[in-house]
Amino acid sequence: MLTSSLHILLVASLAIRCGAATGPVQQIQRDKLADLLTIYPPRNPDNSSITLHTKIIVKELMDMSVKTETLKVMAWIRFYWLDYRLAWEPPDYGFVKEIRVPPNDIWTPDMLISNSLSDFEIRKHDRTIPAIIGYNGLVHWSVPFIIETRCNSDVTFFPFDSQECRVKLNSWTYHDKLIKLEISDYSTSMESRLGNIEWVIKDVTNQLLYEPDVLNHPFYPNQTIRYPFIEYRIRLKRKPEFYTNMLIYPSLLLAWLSSLLFLLPNECAEKLSFSITMFLALYVNQMIVADMLPPSADTFPLIARFYTIVSLLMGLSVILTVISLTIHNRLNHEMISEDSWLFKFVEVLENIGLASLSTFLSKIKCHLLDHCPGSQPEPDDFGLTNIQHDNHSDEDDEEGEKRADSNGVRVKKSLKAIVAQKVMAECSSKMDDYLRDIVAKLTIIAKDDAADIALRRWRLIAAGLDKLFFLLYIALLAAVSFYFGALVIEHLSNEQ
Repeated sequence: MLTSSLHILLVASLAIRCGAATGPVQQIQRDKLADLLTIYPPRNPDNSSITLHTKIIVKELMDMSVKTETLKVMAWIRFYWLDYRLAWEPPDYGFVKEIRVPPNDIWTPDMLISNSLSDFEIRKHDRTIPAIIGYNGLVHWSVPFIIETRCNSDVTFFPFDSQECRVKLNSWTYHDKLIKLEISDYSTSMESRLGNIEWVIKDVTNQLLYEPDVLNHPFYPNQTIRYPFIEYRIRLKRKPEFYTNMLIYPSLLLAWLSSLLFLLPNECAEKLSFSITMFLALYVNQMIVADMLPPSADTFPLIARFYTIVSLLMGLSVILTVISLTIHNRLNHEMISEDSWLFKFVEVLENIGLASLSTFLSKIKCHLLDHCPGSQPEPDDFGLTNIQHDNHSDEDDEEGEKRADSNGVRVKKSLKAIVAQKVMAECSSKMDDYLRDIVAKLTIIAKDDAADIALRRWRLIAAGLDKLFFLLYIALLAAVSFYFGALVIEHLSNEQ
């Protein structure tokens, strides 16, 4: 009997001790939450509206897509408000200063992310996270939330761009007559922000704003009703290293390599193929960039402008190459007159050292102008005049000998003269045929030399045009590169 009594006393003492540890919390819940009205916001003791302090703490950037213009971040949304209905005196409840209760047991604000693309109502997101209630009635409710919202992208300076995304936090039904929304200044050491492999979170700012005023509200006649909201601005900075190494540097290299096209000799069979290959390689890079950017008509990226201008320059280089090759491989090798601008152009090329005609220019001019100083007699007169003169002098000698000699001697010499004249006539006829053959061959050779001279002249012009095209292309490409580089440097300096 005594043993059973001692056992009952021991159990009772243990129960008293456990009740002392857990009883105050349960007592607070019974006293403060049993008949609490949770569908209507609490009021201050003077019947004024309560102040709701709120703050969004961005913890990690999960995704930022400029192509779809969407932002996805993981954040903590914290709320603080005073509910005097929940206050208690710590000495009356075992000096308990705070308790944790399910959010369904108390009033919670119907806050939401109004520009969210997914779940926008916060209190329906996770109702298992308890709220903390202090003895003075201060309620602290912190909810982890994945915010996915639309972000208007400005890709003018891609890939050196910065984006500013806005998150709008407001109440769905409560206006300023029921709650006063304010930005919380409460901060902790846990507010560090993490970016991702492509973006860095530079800054997060907030601002309290109001929707347009509502006049003549049916519940508040002759009063102005305002619906407050907090706008958070998340500023992101892109890491440009990947895009500069994979897109910008190769594009610049292709653009400058295309200038070497004009240094290739026109005899190179792959000259035109080289220019077209460069153009297609740049076009492939342009398509890669276009696939990364949104098809927006509001902004035109600077890199797209660069690709467009360089593509036009490469297209111009293809056209200039075709012109140069056409002149170089000209089938109709016409002679150039001395008064033509092409003739003067060739002389300018010689003077500036782009071509060498020091030993050949006099012959070219001679054939172009169809006359040469100190020209020789016409081919048809070669040797004929001298031969006739020799025949006349021989006849005079024969006549003198006829007068001096006797008749027999004259007859003999006359016979010799006749024979000599016949021999000379035959030799003269053969000589004429031989000379005519030589003249004909020389005429053919002269025509071939003139055609070769004309061909060399046209090829000289093509080579000179290549040099001029090269200088023009280099000047235009340098101006384009300097212009876009200056814009990018100015943009980066303004951001700093």
